[in-house]
Amino acid sequence: MDQAHAAPPPPPQPITYEQVCRLLGAHPREIAGFEETDAGVVVDHADGTQYIIVPADKPDANGRTGVLRYGRWAATYSGHTPLFARQARQ
Repeated sequence: MDQAHAAPPPPPQPITYEQVCRLLGAHPREIAGFEETDAGVVVDHADGTQYIIVPADKPDANGRTGVLRYGRWAATYSGHTPLFARQARQ
């Protein structure tokens, strides 16, 4: 089959709870919920900290991808995860 008649790629599959746990290295009881957004998957940790899983093809304003801290974090947060930098609106 030539390029002009190639089948389109399948649509991306939604992320699963198990994948979120694996990407964060978290036990399932530590994940309160998650939501897919245009910037990545926003994850609510049971301690109140929010993370975002930023895909490689949509880096943050500082060019970072992977797991970053998002909007809020718990008073007990002691990690060193970089903070997500939002893209400027155009």
